[in-house]
Amino acid sequence: INYLPAVDLGKRYDFHEYINGQLRFPLAPGRAYKVELYIQQADSVAIDHLQVIYGEKQDIKTLASGNLGICFLYNKPRWLPKDGFQPQVLFKDPIITKKGEWKKISATFVPDRAFLFFVVGNFFKDENTRNTLTNNDEIRAFNETHPGFSEKKKRISYYVIDDFSVTLTEMPTARSVITETLAENSVYIFKNVNFETNKWELLPEALPELKALAAYLLEHPGKQAEIAGHTDNVGNKKDNRVLSEKRAEAVYKYLVFKGMEKGRLSFKGYGEQQPIEPNTTAKGRAANRRVECRLK
Repeated sequence: INYLPAVDLGKRYDFHEYINGQLRFPLAPGRAYKVELYIQQADSVAIDHLQVIYGEKQDIKTLASGNLGICFLYNKPRWLPKDGFQPQVLFKDPIITKKGEWKKISATFVPDRAFLFFVVGNFFKDENTRNTLTNNDEIRAFNETHPGFSEKKKRISYYVIDDFSVTLTEMPTARSVITETLAENSVYIFKNVNFETNKWELLPEALPELKALAAYLLEHPGKQAEIAGHTDNVGNKKDNRVLSEKRAEAVYKYLVFKGMEKGRLSFKGYGEQQPIEPNTTAKGRAANRRVECRLK
């Protein structure tokens, strides 16, 4: 169970399940590893699971959710906190699969310790977890006014996982990816420049990629660039444009701080005007929430 909010259960904490295990060998600090697994939404299992507890008439809303994380640990986990674990690998966006489909997902990371153990699950609160339901506020309001456990509507995402592997790999540097991308089409979409909802402060995970872009631009003094911010179509158009501009400005200010000349750099927020994917799906909306560097 990757998503089952506390308010749906009449409890203090969200309900999540975790998978933990031990690797064959400790990871080598400083080496790049590819984490790969196959995953499938199991809506029927979720429904059966809750109906056993609450009865066949229970109102159940199945969904896809994000924040599936993999936390690598040095010592064997003896307990799991309700929140606070910081997974080294995180799939923030909802993982959507068709009925019966096994989807392969993967990520690359570099450990800083000789980790031997791992835990898979959602280490974040459900209120901070992206999901595919469009009426969450309505359901939450309903549940807050209905005290009976079985009266409350249940929102749940349930996944099954198979063929989990962690293997050594070569990680392309952010600098090489940026150089190759800008040479091909003059536009680079940041992979790790993400923001908290309705905020524009840069997160620590964004800094390596921004440092790499700053180094690229400083070594190419003849190039000018625009930092462009974009959003999906959720919310007010004017607010989205302002938000996208503040995020683009945050990146702009960091690049100037790293030595870029203001005359070579500009920023602009486009809001929801230039989507690169349809906004009809969670995956499409996630792709449209982005910041780009455009060479002029």
